[in-house]
Amino acid sequence: EGGITIGASANSHMNYLMFAESATSGAGGYRGYIGYSHNATTASGRLAIASQGYTQFITGSTERMRIDNSGNVGIGTTSPNQLLEVANSSGGATINISTDQAAGSISSKKYTNLDFSGWNNNVNARIQSWDEANSTGFGYLTFHTNSGGNTLNEAMRIDRSGNLMVGKTAVSASTLGA
Repeated sequence: EGGITIGASANSHMNYLMFAESATSGAGGYRGYIGYSHNATTASGRLAIASQGYTQFITGSTERMRIDNSGNVGIGTTSPNQLLEVANSSGGATINISTDQAAGSISSKKYTNLDFSGWNNNVNARIQSWDEANSTGFGYLTFHTNSGGNTLNEAMRIDRSGNLMVGKTAVSASTLGA
C-alpha cells in the first residue's frame, strides 16, 4: 500500500507533496517528494523533486531523462556515466546550440558559443559558430584560447569554403598554403 501526504512545514513558506511505499509514517516510509520553498527574507525560491535513488522524466510512457543519485544527467540513457550524457540508441545523438533562427548578416553577425571554463569560471577556450549570411546558411567556425587576463584570442578559423586559417582571419594570396 502506498500513500500521499500533502503538507506544510512549520515555516509557512514551505509546502510539499510526499509519496510513500508503505503505510510506514515518518521519513523512512517516504520514497520521493515534490516540494516548493520560498523564503521572503532571501527572496529565493526552490522547486525540488527528490527520491532515494534517481529521478526520471517520462513522456509517452518512455523515460527521456534521468538524474542519478550522483548528480549525473542522462538524456536518452538510463545509466549516465558523465555529468551530462546524451545518447541515441539508433545513432546520431545531436546537441543543437541555436541563435533561435535569427539570421545574421555581414554587418550584424549572429553566433553561438561553446565555452570551456576553469578556475573561477574563467573561460579558457571557446569554439564559436558564426552566421553571417542572412538566411543563406553561410557561416564559419572560430577557435579561441585564453592568453591570460581573461582575454580570448582567435587561434584558428574554418571559413565557409573549408579554408583552415591558423593565426589568421582571412584568406589572401599571401596566406594560401601557408
